[in-house]
Amino acid sequence: MEKVEVVIFWLSLVLAGITSLFYLRIFFLKTTDSVYHRLSSIFSWITFLSIVSVVAIQWIRTGLHPFTGPFSARVFYAFSMLLIFLAFETAYSRRAPRIKSVGVLVFPAVVLLLLIAWTQFEVSAGVSPALRSFRVFIHISSAILAYGSYTIGTIFALIYLVQESQLKKKRGLQPTSQKLPSLETSELITHRALGIGLIFNVVLLLTGMFSAKLEWGRMWSWNEPREVFTLMMLLIYGSYFITRDVLGHRGRRSSYVALIAFVMAVFTYMTPYFFNSVHSWGKGF
Repeated sequence: MEKVEVVIFWLSLVLAGITSLFYLRIFFLKTTDSVYHRLSSIFSWITFLSIVSVVAIQWIRTGLHPFTGPFSARVFYAFSMLLIFLAFETAYSRRAPRIKSVGVLVFPAVVLLLLIAWTQFEVSAGVSPALRSFRVFIHISSAILAYGSYTIGTIFALIYLVQESQLKKKRGLQPTSQKLPSLETSELITHRALGIGLIFNVVLLLTGMFSAKLEWGRMWSWNEPREVFTLMMLLIYGSYFITRDVLGHRGRRSSYVALIAFVMAVFTYMTPYFFNSVHSWGKGF
């Protein structure tokens, strides 16, 4: 089973690389409908399904859930990024065809993530005793899906700020920027992607508190850095929605809040490297 997993993993990596090249090609095309657009769509979904296959094999091998260590966590992170991006690309490609060009950023990120995952590959005997619970599966998968959603939302927030900055200078959009989604589309998808991430973030905290109560007899500890910073991450992402939807500061201000929130998300991810934490599994997840 491990050999099959390795073969499909490398197939996924090669497919992601090829798909990146297709997206790079269509990024420099003047048309929004070409054979490269169709090939990128086909290969993006084949890549996604191949990564799903790796996750499924890990799941079948353990018999409980697919999380056995850092390798499986990174693969699931790649899966979550593609799941969110392809969902938005499918939903908006007709009314906002330039959304497809964002694949030129997403798929190279997936390639990098898979390469990092491979450096941490090891044949695992199964799920460690500390993770032998379906609630832990919900907890970890919610964390990674939140990060996948936040990552896609941050990419679109960056695109918004680049576009807005160029228009503000009254020089018009640069040729490369004209390939990217409009301000309206970028802002809308940022909002929706971060909304999805926030939901998973709440599930992450609730399942973590429930598990902590069962395992350690307490629901919360201010001495556990991962818990504290995850709460701070939730509050900052919540402030994005307050800034945008309550105070009405859409566009540039809310996009900056999204970037600040992602910085906190990255720091939260890195806490096991800097602090003593019971959340040392996966060195991040």
